[in-house]
Amino acid sequence: MTTSSEPALQVQYEGGGVGTELWGMTQANFLVHVPNDASREVAVMVNDAAAAFLASRYGQDDTPEFRKNLARVVGRLWIEALHAEHGRISTPVLVISRATFDEQPGLLAEVDRAVQQ
Repeated sequence: MTTSSEPALQVQYEGGGVGTELWGMTQANFLVHVPNDASREVAVMVNDAAAAFLASRYGQDDTPEFRKNLARVVGRLWIEALHAEHGRISTPVLVISRATFDEQPGLLAEVDRAVQQ
């Protein structure tokens, strides 16, 4: 029997935020669970500059629907990446800015792959 030393991560999309466009962001809410650890609610906020950058990159219109889907996809990928790096997610709010993609090129590559599917 093969066992993994790293618990399986479960990330469940719970829906978008309300009114976060007033802050210049789009919010996606997730329930994050790692076996033998407490489940956590995590909000991922994608700011307008990051959304505009990705809309341009993918030749999409920067609409509220695009941003909502983007926050869901990018949020899940960012949670998974942070978990892989740190072993747990302890911050209840994560912000994705345009600079995040410069600082984390692996995240941008993952987003590219997810969008192309």
